[in-house]
Amino acid sequence: MARTTTGGNSGRVLSSASRAGALIELLRPVNGLLAAVAVLVGAFVSRSPMFWWPALAGAGSAFAAAGAANALNDRLDIVSDRINRPGRPIPSGRLSRAEATVAACVSGLVSVGLAAVIGAGAVTLAITWLVLTALYSRFLEGVPIAGNVAVALVAATPFLMGGFSQGKCLLAAIPCVLAFFIHLAREIVKDVEDIVGDEAAGLRTFAVRRGAAASFAVVRGTLIVLMALAVLPFAFRVYGWGYAGVLVVIDVVLIWLMVSMKANYENAAVRRSSNALKAVMALGLLSFIVGVL
Repeated sequence: MARTTTGGNSGRVLSSASRAGALIELLRPVNGLLAAVAVLVGAFVSRSPMFWWPALAGAGSAFAAAGAANALNDRLDIVSDRINRPGRPIPSGRLSRAEATVAACVSGLVSVGLAAVIGAGAVTLAITWLVLTALYSRFLEGVPIAGNVAVALVAATPFLMGGFSQGKCLLAAIPCVLAFFIHLAREIVKDVEDIVGDEAAGLRTFAVRRGAAASFAVVRGTLIVLMALAVLPFAFRVYGWGYAGVLVVIDVVLIWLMVSMKANYENAAVRRSSNALKAVMALGLLSFIVGVL
């Protein structure tokens, strides 16, 4: 009897641990961490020395908003995820849609609450993130380019939250603009990766409508614009030689990506390109930091 009871409790503990792990996976904390770091970088380039407590509140707000966006998107994207990413918490059955809804709502409230520590501008930005991600998840995901633009705007603007935390946003706008183009390129690449599942779900993304070749052409154009704009902060002496040095590395990676993209890309190759663009994002964060030192 005692062994049976213990086994049952152990099973419940394991089930709870598994559910907690699935919840963490749903919120995708690595993406949230990137958003939080972007806030801190936006604060760092805006003021020296930076005000740490408002910056940390802004970073927490961005982290929570990213979790809310991921949970809501997975809640509404289950049809295509069953094909594209069947191992995710909801299609795999480890979490229910209702649990994902609760996680999205709680994360959204935490995001707005932390933004309120900073002020009205930060609250407005946090609410804008939540509204845009809700619109994307419900209406814009299958709209060619418009959905990608919405996601890129949300992903790029944590730098502005960093500016709000320091009471000045002008210098934070520079990384915000550059981040928009790299996120836009990556979102289109991810749509190419998801063509099969998106088509099955009835989503009419640009990749579904026009195919991989046209999508990669848009990605190349976006990256060329990014590379041209990225030179300007150095040319106008906003950022120094450290920024220029990292930018050279970024440009080499981007040129390699543009050359390697082919219409008959296999899914694994597309995923590698997506991961490479995420690495470029991390290098971009580094370039802004060393650029103002």
